[in-house]
Amino acid sequence: MHYVQWFSVTAEMETIIGQSQVPTGFVVPGDGLFSAYLHLARTQARTVERRLWTLHREHSLPGESLVMMNRLSDCLFVLALQAAQTETANNNKL
Repeated sequence: MHYVQWFSVTAEMETIIGQSQVPTGFVVPGDGLFSAYLHLARTQARTVERRLWTLHREHSLPGESLVMMNRLSDCLFVLALQAAQTETANNNKL
């Protein structure tokens, strides 16, 4: 994905954040299966991001790739929150 396209995705994500009820404290994953999978994917993205930073210390990586991994985990977080809100509204529990 080109960096300009990623910027567009980031702008869309910021719009979604603005429309969502983003908690200010610690987030406990919801009861729904889909939101749980999104939270799991987010933890995996964070793991990859940390490993990329470790690799970056010894071998210079493009800064865009580090930024994109960070934004990916942010995006998954927002999607998980939205999914949890939808699951709660529809009473879709595990």
